[in-house]
Amino acid sequence: IVAASRTSPSPGIAPDANLVSVRVLDANGSSRLSTVMLGLEWVVAHKAELGIRVVVMALGAPAVAGYHEDPLAAASELAWHSGLVLVVAAGNGGPGAGTIQTPGIDPLVLTVGAADDNGTAAVADDGIPTWSGVGPTPDGLVKPELVAPGRKIVSVRVPGSTIDLQSPTHIEGPTTIRFSGTSEAAGVAAGAAALLLQQRPSLDPDQTKALLVGSARPVAGASKASQGAGLLNMTRALAARTPHVEQSRLRPADGLLRAILPALRAQGLGRTDGEDAQGDGSVQGDQVRWDQVRWDQVRWDQVRWDQVRWDQVRWDQVRWDQVRWDQVRWDQVRWDQVRWDQAIFD
Repeated sequence: IVAASRTSPSPGIAPDANLVSVRVLDANGSSRLSTVMLGLEWVVAHKAELGIRVVVMALGAPAVAGYHEDPLAAASELAWHSGLVLVVAAGNGGPGAGTIQTPGIDPLVLTVGAADDNGTAAVADDGIPTWSGVGPTPDGLVKPELVAPGRKIVSVRVPGSTIDLQSPTHIEGPTTIRFSGTSEAAGVAAGAAALLLQQRPSLDPDQTKALLVGSARPVAGASKASQGAGLLNMTRALAARTPHVEQSRLRPADGLLRAILPALRAQGLGRTDGEDAQGDGSVQGDQVRWDQVRWDQVRWDQVRWDQVRWDQVRWDQVRWDQVRWDQVRWDQVRWDQVRWDQAIFD
């Protein structure tokens, strides 16, 4: 979905892009938040030597509170401020309101819902699948920011894998398989982010996100809570001017504040009066002048990730966001009538 060989029949959104696979899920598609957070820490530590610019997080966990108290949101903010564009699946918990999963609830990351092109090149019949995650977040934020193709998407098959054995009717060929979900949509959007960064390497994560969101086109008949700004449109994004993006005035996650305070003190960045006011390691976020922090001056290799409070993590909640297959009537899909060779994917 993101990238394949330029000579492949299905080269992906960003052909020949370099890929780094960081495995944080087990064979059944489950994980612990701590494992995902350690994966992000590894990416931050190796992003310079491997040239990593975009991170796809096609996974999620239930959002039981706002992003301030969410450790995975805090870890995502650490990665975002270090210069990585995090593209996150909204989750497949729709159609009810408030079904965005974490870390998609965080205001910084690009949260992506799914769109259904109904097997045609026209956009007039595009829609939002009922299972795509719907906002708002627990903090009342509009999520997802946009939607991307996420239904009946062909990707790499791993013969003999758990999902391969569980889903024989989805197999397309010896090396390909077809699935639906916001994970697939996140892959599409991540490829789009890679194209923008190829065109304009100096873009920071906020500018990359702004270009993708600002160029999206609304899906007719769909609510803002389910589509955000609308459907990804790379033609418009690549043609748009580079925006100036003001630093977010939303308060960062508590875990981020707790993790960077030692680094801020060491470098004299920002005002940190008020932190740990109770003497128990807690952070009084409203007393920290985080808006004066120069993120580009923070030595991310010195940040204490363990200060995100591992003891508050709900260990076994992370899962790859699979579609509720029993609600998709695959036996009624007339694949032979879909003219895939005429589809327009830009």
